[in-house]
Amino acid sequence: MTLRFIGRRMSDIIDHDVAAKASPRIRIKPPHSKNRQHVASPLRSVQNTWTLNLSSIDTPLACATHWKGNFVLSRFALTSLWVVALTSSSACEDDFTECDEPTAAALAVLPASISQANLFADISTETLADGVWAYKPRFELWTDGATKRRWFSLPAGEMIDTSDEDQWRFPTGTTLFKEFSRDGVRVETRILTKTGTEDDAWSASAYLWTQDQSDAFLAPEGGDDQMGTAHDVPSAADCAGCHDGRASRVLGFSALQLAWAAPEGFATVSTLKEAGILPDSVPEEIPLPANEEDVQALGYLHANCSHCHNAARPVTDGLRCYDPEENFDFSLPSAGIDTVYDAPAYSTGVAQNVLTPGNAQASQMIQRLSNNGNRRMPALGTEIIDAHGQALLTSWVNNL
Repeated sequence: MTLRFIGRRMSDIIDHDVAAKASPRIRIKPPHSKNRQHVASPLRSVQNTWTLNLSSIDTPLACATHWKGNFVLSRFALTSLWVVALTSSSACEDDFTECDEPTAAALAVLPASISQANLFADISTETLADGVWAYKPRFELWTDGATKRRWFSLPAGEMIDTSDEDQWRFPTGTTLFKEFSRDGVRVETRILTKTGTEDDAWSASAYLWTQDQSDAFLAPEGGDDQMGTAHDVPSAADCAGCHDGRASRVLGFSALQLAWAAPEGFATVSTLKEAGILPDSVPEEIPLPANEEDVQALGYLHANCSHCHNAARPVTDGLRCYDPEENFDFSLPSAGIDTVYDAPAYSTGVAQNVLTPGNAQASQMIQRLSNNGNRRMPALGTEIIDAHGQALLTSWVNNL
């Protein structure tokens, strides 16, 4: 089937001529994220007629990873137009890549700039404000080679609720910061701050650094290829694509991630206990398999995949927002495991036919990780295959 757009203005987009029994649903959306799947564009133009060939879209994945195309209508009054095409409105009730926009009230609680965010006492020297801690997770998320710095702060005298060892709860006023640099250029800092007692009472957004690196300013719309790099900054809506996969909404900050020999200057379970931020019940060592490849592979899946693929994903209202709606679990429990066979990634991965022990080539998990098309995973936050992660997981699966 084809869909033709004819006209020089959005109001002139007419001729919705579709030869199909079920009419497709078409959405026009702002250009806050680009084609992250690098799918060959099914869009063609002849003079003033643009044709979108929906039959070229991978129909079985239409409800999971809809094709997104960006095209510049240089001869038109528009500068850019973004189209999300679904093969059938009856077949796809939710859009996997669409997330609800944050409310104006949620954004209003965020500071206007990093210099006003109580991260630095002196932003020019990067002297941390009182009560701000630097931390480094044991297993890190891949973001196309970006280097990161992370900090957090809690209101004075408050303690993290660790009664659920895998879903820590944080007091109102907790703030986490994550800075991204790409190709040696500091591009953005993200803020996640707790605004109430409910699990979902968080506000989040990215801040874009100025060219002179003197400050970063609130940018809920995000942006692509920032500061002359290939780094894309997510919109505030897309923050939920990862963080809403966990009841705590906080990623990379847990007993599993902090109970390790972190480099000097970074918070650990031990130092946070001494400061009264963590209770004494939090373990300072997590039992993990003796085989280091097992540990690294399971840690990689936990950091890069389990925020979406986990058995405790909370039910949320609104748009689907990257909910995989699958039954496998790539998390690594904070209680630890004795052998690789105790890991949810192994047991559920085998049961759900995404992991084929001894045969990486036949494993759907490896196929999705290695694919630059619209079946690519992770679905958000990366455009470049992680060669190290790919090699690690391929070797691990083949050795199982």
